[in-house]
Amino acid sequence: MVLLTWACVLFLSSSGLGKRKPNIVFILTDDQGSADVGFANQNSTFRTENIDKIAANSVRLSTYYVHPTCSPTRAALMTGRYAANVGVSLALLRGNPAGLDPEYPTLPGHLATLGYKNYLVGKWHLGQSKKMYHPLKRGFHEFYGMLGGGFNHYTKQRGGGRFDLWRGYDPVFDNTTHSTDLFNDEAIRVVKDHLRIEDDPFFLYLAYAAPHDPLAAPKRHQSLCGHIKNERRMMSCAMVAGVDEGVGKIV
Repeated sequence: MVLLTWACVLFLSSSGLGKRKPNIVFILTDDQGSADVGFANQNSTFRTENIDKIAANSVRLSTYYVHPTCSPTRAALMTGRYAANVGVSLALLRGNPAGLDPEYPTLPGHLATLGYKNYLVGKWHLGQSKKMYHPLKRGFHEFYGMLGGGFNHYTKQRGGGRFDLWRGYDPVFDNTTHSTDLFNDEAIRVVKDHLRIEDDPFFLYLAYAAPHDPLAAPKRHQSLCGHIKNERRMMSCAMVAGVDEGVGKIV
């Protein structure tokens, strides 16, 4: 498994940066192949125009690595440590009572001490069996997304039919809209509302559930990938196209 990340520092102030702290958007995709973006592979058949534009105007970390599975990568990102050193060396499968222990400080927790308001939109996957593992207990002020490792992108159900879509501590019901569309819309709302209401800087951690299986995508994104004959590759391309669409709107 390969996860791709993009970090954007946004100076969203008409008066210039001055002494203001920058707004930060960190975008994480799930199970996306490292060669399935145009900026890294000129022969890629995937549609990543917006992502490629960011790469063309950014500092690129060409030897930047992640852990091979979900939870360890996220644990390392949140703590700045090797996942094995914070007790999350393997992906947390459903029913696992473990999580990222509160003894380890997190990136959003540190940013909060600097005056940031922190938002998590998307996938957490660092524990859900106890309240102390919840993202709202780990430095985030708002959370909309999934706590576990994967779900049906339309029904939002995991193994055994359990529902996994939340706003804060409360379940949110939606069984018709693709998760990527929901997360894109929420990220846009977060940015617009924060800039309209808040004076403090923000940190938005947008962690897509795509293109993690089960493979599924809206027809409009599948139509962008009809040139790919292999059905699974076509569907993976379509899921990445949804991410790319959101990146273009958010950044």
